[in-house]
Amino acid sequence: MKRTNKKAAFLFLSIGILLGACGGSKNEDVDLEDSTSVKKNVNISSDVIHEVIKSIPPPVEITSLIKESGVSFRSELLNSTENAPKYTTTYHKALNLGLYGADLGYINLYEKTYQSLQYLDAVRSLANDLNVGQFFDFETIKRLASNDKNIDSIIYISTTSFEKMNDYLAKQQRDNISTLMLMGGWIESMHLASSIGKSENNQELIKRVGEQKVALDQINILVEAFKGNEEFDALIQDIAELKKAYDEVKITYEYHEPVTKEVNGMLVVEDNSTSKIEMSSEQFNAISTKIAEIRKKFVNQ
Repeated sequence: MKRTNKKAAFLFLSIGILLGACGGSKNEDVDLEDSTSVKKNVNISSDVIHEVIKSIPPPVEITSLIKESGVSFRSELLNSTENAPKYTTTYHKALNLGLYGADLGYINLYEKTYQSLQYLDAVRSLANDLNVGQFFDFETIKRLASNDKNIDSIIYISTTSFEKMNDYLAKQQRDNISTLMLMGGWIESMHLASSIGKSENNQELIKRVGEQKVALDQINILVEAFKGNEEFDALIQDIAELKKAYDEVKITYEYHEPVTKEVNGMLVVEDNSTSKIEMSSEQFNAISTKIAEIRKKFVNQ
């Protein structure tokens, strides 16, 4: 299977950077609901956490692959917007902001305008509650949503809006919120990929799920930084169990020289490196089952 290897290589590199950064400056995050400090168990600088968060593939990469596979839209797999008002703690608001963001990207790819507006409202509500709504251009997205031809612009604005949120949170040293947003979006994209991969027997999606073992190593280090907080401790345990399900999955990479070619008058570097995923159906089923269990806790609190 031919796959771009650059991001995976960076993930391995940044794990080493992250571990090496332990013992740096100590940071604290304040819970917006009850003003209780969420102290990091491991001293990791906010800059390093921010860079690692940015290195993890965004949900739209996986949802794009789902769309490209030709499978039909599956609205029943999404988190209903009716659930949004019941998320009352900072922890669940942040998790589900990331989760709804992944759903919104999936919906936009399938050009479901009405549902897009519903999920946009859910995102706005949670983002405002977390004091990051100012970075999401809701009005422009709503205006663009009236025309299906604007789908690329909608996805671009949505993606950059979440990036701006994370940049702001990094400056405010609210790393707990960024980490939870990342966790919600990642779990939702994995839920979509594993559910559809299983029901459609789509090997490309199944392989993508196996490939996420690399990202999970990063995520584990991020959540471990908040060990000692009751809600994070439950999440850390869930991630540890998911990592165990991934233990026997093997990923090997083979490097090939990149090729430079001209596309529409521009020079493009094409990565020819390949990756191989070794994962049995039993391992995939164990992973997808654990993903579903974790997601259920996010959605149902």
